[in-house]
Amino acid sequence: MGAQNARPGMNVIDSNLIKEMTSPIPQGGYVYIFKSPARKLVKIGKATDVNLRQKQIQTGCQLAYFDQVEVGSVHVKHPDRVAKLVHLELENFRARMICQYHEHEATREAVEQEHKEWFDVSEIVALESVLLWSDFVDQAYTSEGALTENWARMLTLLPNPTSAEIDSLEKGLKSLEAGDAIEVKIHHELRALRYRSWIKGQIWTSSRQAQSGTKGP
Repeated sequence: MGAQNARPGMNVIDSNLIKEMTSPIPQGGYVYIFKSPARKLVKIGKATDVNLRQKQIQTGCQLAYFDQVEVGSVHVKHPDRVAKLVHLELENFRARMICQYHEHEATREAVEQEHKEWFDVSEIVALESVLLWSDFVDQAYTSEGALTENWARMLTLLPNPTSAEIDSLEKGLKSLEAGDAIEVKIHHELRALRYRSWIKGQIWTSSRQAQSGTKGP
């Protein structure tokens, strides 16, 4: 367990987010957030039946004290897309989780396997990210799962990360190893504010354009 060494820069994060936003997506289900207090990590994934998924993980990986966080799942139109965007946003905080008891589907024997949906972030940060990208997906995609033309144009207006956001990430990742989470908290706030302001701003712009009957830039 522990954060991986290779850390992408914020420009790489943004590029991967935009790439994910523009690809086709399937429909329907939940994005869940589970917590494991013993590991001080959260697991963020997708499922059609959250309770069943929780039991599968608890049984298959023999995790004790494993539960949903408060408001532990969010129903979304496109859970695959929401979960992937959350994972991309929080990539720098992905934790390396090696399960010693993962049950092999064919043999039912315990095998070692790395799980990649665990993150070294607080429950609040995880939930805010899920709600952020759920809001984006609800607004930006058609009922068939295609990105709208207006939102495709808006992707070019995603603001670049500020120097404060980048600096707080670099300092935060160093301080995290020393148990100091202040800089990490600052980075989470700055990053979330940038994405949230962009999404809310584009929703407002789209609404105004719809009312006036005009198209975006």
